[in-house]
Amino acid sequence: GLIQANHLLYELSNRYTRQVVPSANVGGLGFSPDGNYLYYSLWDNGLSNTLYVAPVLGGSPRKLFSGFYGNVAFSPDGKQVAYDSIEGDTEWLTICNIDGSGQRKLVSRTGNEFFVISFRVISWSPDGKTLAVPIGTAVPEAMQVAAVSVETGEVVPFSREFKFLANVEWLPDGKSVLLLASDGARSQARIWQISYPSGEAKRLSNELTTFDSFTITRDGSTLAAIQTDRNANLWVARGGDSARATQIN
Repeated sequence: GLIQANHLLYELSNRYTRQVVPSANVGGLGFSPDGNYLYYSLWDNGLSNTLYVAPVLGGSPRKLFSGFYGNVAFSPDGKQVAYDSIEGDTEWLTICNIDGSGQRKLVSRTGNEFFVISFRVISWSPDGKTLAVPIGTAVPEAMQVAAVSVETGEVVPFSREFKFLANVEWLPDGKSVLLLASDGARSQARIWQISYPSGEAKRLSNELTTFDSFTITRDGSTLAAIQTDRNANLWVARGGDSARATQIN
């Protein structure tokens, strides 16, 4: 049952995993192309993140740079990252070297227009030339995926509009992206495939399955996703005594 499964996962975790960095409010994770280093982000003050790198086989974490929101996206060669930052009421999509040097602002959005800041929302194309980035407008309320040129910063929307959109990933052939999206609330998000640059949309998950996030292997052969099952029950507690509460449905 569930208790046995959780116990097995606990035992496996103790046996085969180890702590790479101290306990903290860790955000996005990413491995270097050679697999020897782990990159991760930490909240500075609730307003921005700092990127760190730590050797997988042991060693002290090293701070790289601060000032980004959400997560960073690694270039195919692992030498650069793309990220979102905010200055006043303006959002910037920015590229820099992995150590924080060579910062280059690609494009900004402000006022009614915004970049979507969430988990894994910037994805670098396999050829390194294009970023897939969710963009949106507050009025009317709409989000869609745009292709942003790494060279020029040109923004070209190529997907249909959604009410909610997150977790964008290029497929290895560079001809389409996968994303979590819905025409309603986040709780209704499904996995979609959007062809690039045609924008043809195909829903891959069914109506009864809700996902919080997903990732795909480098060769695109396997997708791993976090599935969410929400259950609600009604309980009665006489005199407000929760220790004696009984479930009635």
